[in-house]
Amino acid sequence: MDNKSGLSFMCGMLCGATVGAVLALLFAPQSGEETRAQLKETGEKFYKDAEVKVKEFAENAPKAINDAVEQGKKAINDAVEQGKKVIEDSKKNIEDGISKTRERFAEFKKSDNVKN
Repeated sequence: MDNKSGLSFMCGMLCGATVGAVLALLFAPQSGEETRAQLKETGEKFYKDAEVKVKEFAENAPKAINDAVEQGKKAINDAVEQGKKVIEDSKKNIEDGISKTRERFAEFKKSDNVKN
């Protein structure tokens, strides 16, 4: 489970438990003592479920962080390699352009167009 889905699940669970508790209070045809016992039981169950999810999240967080760091490193290395390739290609194109310009200039100089 990734961090976002774990956090979303926990928020959903908290909201669902709160809404459920409020609805149980509003529509429960039972005594106050029974309602309090039911709320206590629901609260304890919610606490245990939340505790399990928090532990899962805490156990998975270091791996998720390491995975994100590794993906970041890979992306940076890929970008650097791509940048190096672009630089090398550009350097070759510039060198070719300079060479062609020199050749054309030498040809132009040899022609009758330039008088010394």
